[in-house]
Amino acid sequence: YCVSFFAMTVAPTITSAEDIADLPCRNVRCISDIHVDIEENRDWLAKLPAHPEDILLVAGDLSDNLARARDALRVLKGKYKEVLCVPGNHDLWLNKDWTENDIKDSMEKLKAFLSMCRDEGVRTTPLVVDGAGGSCVVVPILSWHHQSWDTEPDITCWKGIPAVEKCMVDYMAANGLLLSASAMDDSVAAAVDRLNDGGPPLPEEAGTEFLPIISFSHFVPRLELNPEKRFLFLPTLAKAVGSRFLEKRIRKLQSTMHVFGHTHFGWDATLDGTRYVQAALGYPQEWQTRRMSMEIGNLYEEPIILWSSSSGFVPPMRARWSSYYQKFPRKPSITHALAPYVASAYTRVDGGEICEWPPKGF
Repeated sequence: YCVSFFAMTVAPTITSAEDIADLPCRNVRCISDIHVDIEENRDWLAKLPAHPEDILLVAGDLSDNLARARDALRVLKGKYKEVLCVPGNHDLWLNKDWTENDIKDSMEKLKAFLSMCRDEGVRTTPLVVDGAGGSCVVVPILSWHHQSWDTEPDITCWKGIPAVEKCMVDYMAANGLLLSASAMDDSVAAAVDRLNDGGPPLPEEAGTEFLPIISFSHFVPRLELNPEKRFLFLPTLAKAVGSRFLEKRIRKLQSTMHVFGHTHFGWDATLDGTRYVQAALGYPQEWQTRRMSMEIGNLYEEPIILWSSSSGFVPPMRARWSSYYQKFPRKPSITHALAPYVASAYTRVDGGEICEWPPKGF
């Protein structure tokens, strides 16, 4: 597989010129990272209860295979009143067995993904949601990660930690397709972010208490929404998960809530007035080995409810990592220590330590 962005100069225009639709509904729900390449996840999807009065936000990572992603969206369209979707990194991978030769790179794959969504009646543009007790606006945001988003210091005193570009598939090449140099700087993330420009204006009252905004993306907007490096199996992961362009866009929108995905951690935290939520289905193995870090609401049973037309936003939900950071301050300056479950994968050198986990009181 590979992700290749050769065609940045001919990037598609993704936002539609159509007027923003207005749709009555009961609940707004969300899910991300459904990874229907996995048979167990396809079974989970097929068994979901139907909620024909609800709207579902899908925050990316359905499949690297467009046909399989299409099948998944058809299943979801059959269960919900409306489905909105943004692509994730997996959705833009180029499969080495890919048969449609007209898709030359990941920017064209992005265009094909959005076209597929439109063909299936899946929205990729904003939607005003109305209900008996109130309204909100749902805003999809396209994004891509860049390494400079990670401004926290790297782990020291431990050997064997790979550079993120050496182990993340997003950076790899296959089938003769190579990444352009821009994949190593901010230019890909900036180019994808610009694709959000040019759409129809939101209603004038959007972003106020009378018409709050729920935005959603695949990637992570803020460092505070990712565990610190000493807690990550791959301590360099932060260099391939987030976008400051995304954060800037959320701030400009004044989103009341933002849904993200990609890192497969349950999360519910409010920062600077915006509530951030992640509800990732992820992989069956993750639920077997680290279930507590995946859980949020009743996610294992079905996509979680974010907002109700009768009562507004749901109360804060417990999630392991966001609950940890509510109690313990972030200390990224601790670079010489790793959590015990991380340390076993690497080699300690002079000054390296193993930190306490879980900490007392958690």
